Amino acid sequence: MEFVKINEKAIKITLSSSEAQSLEIDSDIAFDPEKSKLIFREMLTEAKKEIGFQYAGERIVAEVFDSRDGGCEIFISCLSGDEIMYKDKGEEALLSKLKLQNSIFCFDDIDSLLKGCFLLFKAKCKKNTSVYYDPEKEKYYILLEDVSKKDIKYGFLYELSKRVKSSRSDYLKERCTLICEGNAHEVLGKLR
Repeated sequence: MEFVKINEKAIKITLSSSEAQSLEIDSDIAFDPEKSKLIFREMLTEAKKEIGFQYAGERIVAEVFDSRDGGCEIFISCLSGDEIMYKDKGEEALLSKLKLQNSIFCFDDIDSLLKGCFLLFKAKCKKNTSVYYDPEKEKYYILLEDVSKKDIKYGFLYELSKRVKSSRSDYLKERCTLICEGNAHEVLGKLR
């Protein structure tokens, strides 16, 4: 089990194939809430020991992504009191309370970009996404439309890429090569 601290409120846990099988974890674990709570409580206790991740007294949201090798990656985020999980109140209610803007993530290579697109596709992202390539800097960019800064649903992108200022969208549109527009994460995510 490998723990990576994304920020003060989010971590990533990577399980090998044998670990995932022994814990019986895959992307369908949400269908058994009691079993899920027990497994995540044990993992979070271990995360506290290993990397000092504090979650006591806060609600958590976890997303599980199956790996090709039979293992999985689990992204866990803490929700503070005023944040609402999508499944509790629906995306519409949450989005009406948050200020929306474009979010841009910069990827160093095509492999990271494709993994990011694949994870967005697996997370059932309903946002408009566009992918650009900057030939001068040899970087790839994903532009997600109408996303709040506080939105933790796409926290896994922080591990694969670097978030850049949303004001760079004009730069992307003027100076970079558009690779795919509208539903780029679906189109490119299927390539991985």
